[in-house]
Amino acid sequence: MGRQSPDLARQIQSAMESEGLPPARLLVYTHHHWDHTWGACAELEHVGGRHTPESTIVRIPRDGVIFLGDCYYPPPYHLRGPEDGLDLDLLKSIVSNDYEWYVESHAPPWRRADIG
Repeated sequence: MGRQSPDLARQIQSAMESEGLPPARLLVYTHHHWDHTWGACAELEHVGGRHTPESTIVRIPRDGVIFLGDCYYPPPYHLRGPEDGLDLDLLKSIVSNDYEWYVESHAPPWRRADIG
């Protein structure tokens, strides 16, 4: 998708529309990293994580969507050690039968069924 830009925002809107997701109406800043500037305001939950201790997820119960940010990612590259990987235990604690869609910061949205 490329770097953060109005064109990227249009690509995200188009991808959401093509998947039948509602349009984003509000922005939520999930943590201090510059690349986390979109989401939807609903239920906010601090989950921490190794990527950044202030990681917050956004749950949209009405639409069955959770915005994950980078919460289960390893620490930023400059702080990462060889043993650091995805925090799958954190991800498993977040995934719920009540939510169909999961939107993270650096990959296309995915459905609960996509993880098996």
